[in-house]
Amino acid sequence: MPDLIRPGGSDSGKDEVYEFKVPSPLTKTATSHGATFAFGNTEHRMLKNIFGTRASGSTSDPRFDPLTGRGHIKHSPGDYRATP
Repeated sequence: MPDLIRPGGSDSGKDEVYEFKVPSPLTKTATSHGATFAFGNTEHRMLKNIFGTRASGSTSDPRFDPLTGRGHIKHSPGDYRATP
């Protein structure tokens, strides 16, 4: 559901549609780096939700470890997979 719609609102006269996502920075995930990187607690989760993930590694590999860069990542379609 869009948060803001501006019919004919762009410079070219096309409609503009905006959706705002405001995640909580107080969440903790497996890739939490909030103490050392800006948006470290939210960026990974938001990118995964929006764009999804490509499968990587073998299914027999252990779960992906962001510290080593090794392991299996399951394919996950993003929320915007059908958006051009």
